[in-house]
Amino acid sequence: LIGGGGQPRRASREVVIHGHPFPSALAVVVDRSASMQGEPYALAIREALWVAEQAGDDGRVRFFVFASEAEAEPQEWIAMPDAEALALARAWLLHQGTGGGTDLHGALGEVLALEESPLGVVIVTDGEPDGGWEAAASAIERLNAARPSRATVGVVLINPRAENNAFGVVVAGAGGGAYVLTRSRR
Repeated sequence: LIGGGGQPRRASREVVIHGHPFPSALAVVVDRSASMQGEPYALAIREALWVAEQAGDDGRVRFFVFASEAEAEPQEWIAMPDAEALALARAWLLHQGTGGGTDLHGALGEVLALEESPLGVVIVTDGEPDGGWEAAASAIERLNAARPSRATVGVVLINPRAENNAFGVVVAGAGGGAYVLTRSRR
């Protein structure tokens, strides 16, 4: 970005939790379960990339997908801003497709085991994980408490229904944050 006078201007992180920026290491975890088939998955990819772009200069982003199991994007950490790496991540996300259950616990077990500290985690999903959101929140709390420093967890809800609105609050609360962004609808 170029600011006034032709000087480079640094982008700042815009992903926030109650006014506090997410840490510069940001894991974006995308639900690719069966309920995400079609337009919801396309929306989830768009939102995941939007979140990554908000990491700002010097931010680092890593993508994960989950359904019945979790998988990490092969590039590992992307140093922002890097349009080419984000394009590769988008292609990888599209290639994953949808299907299976919604094992959020398993996915976050892998993500919260990352050594980065501080760590921000943003979950992009359309609804309730296997076992329900209270069980997911309890699992996040246990996994997060085992870290040397707690990760901040946020949720982007895709096509939220009334019964899912509490999901983001409870899951993010278990992560030590309360970031819930509702941006997309089917």
